[in-house]
Amino acid sequence: MELTQNPDILKSICELKPKAKIVGFCAESENLLENAKTKIKHKGCDFLVANDISQKDIGFSSDYNEVYILDKNMNISHIDRESKTVIAKKILERIFEQV
Repeated sequence: MELTQNPDILKSICELKPKAKIVGFCAESENLLENAKTKIKHKGCDFLVANDISQKDIGFSSDYNEVYILDKNMNISHIDRESKTVIAKKILERIFEQV
């Protein structure tokens, strides 16, 4: 089987970057913050929301999550375990605080 690399959609959007604020998301199973810092630098987005997918009680197969939000200046904020609805509202609040 021959594999082909997918295009980096987030990076492509960030390169086009109009006046919009670009928020990316990443799911990491290890080295959450280190990988997120590398990704936000490489992709060029304004914010990156990092999810730890190694924990079984949050994330993909749960109604709950816990995330870190990084901005392009490497400021990091943490949102503790909450319902995904609450997490979404808090992400928007944090982003609009900085706009």
